[in-house]
Amino acid sequence: MLIGQYDVTAVIETHLVMSDSETAEVVVELGYRESDPYAVQAQFRQDGSATSTWLLARDLLAQGLVATETSPAGMGCVSIWRDEDPDYLLLVLSGDGGEALIAAPVEPIERFMRATRELVPFGAESDLIDSAVNAFVSSLLVV
Repeated sequence: MLIGQYDVTAVIETHLVMSDSETAEVVVELGYRESDPYAVQAQFRQDGSATSTWLLARDLLAQGLVATETSPAGMGCVSIWRDEDPDYLLLVLSGDGGEALIAAPVEPIERFMRATRELVPFGAESDLIDSAVNAFVSSLLVV
């Protein structure tokens, strides 16, 4: 469980869309840390057990909220776009074991993204990284 380990979290009930158009409930827990400002961890669980954990770029998730199926955000292992039904976001996760299509409600993801922006505005991520690197280098130089 990510709650307590992250500065911003969200637990969202989503649906795994299978090839025969049937769906299965999948819970995704999103986690964001100010100390790792570019990344969002997404843990997908089905039937209460962790099934898969993905590290997503925060800006990819933000771009996916406004992307379309003909012009999705991301390429390679993760693609995200707004469904024809504007209340849903679609995520395609591809890996060695195959591909998963997840349909997620938009509203809790937008709320999660607003909270991450309040904590670290887009464009301010490198300031946090620079400060952390400088502090680390300083700690090494202390004799």
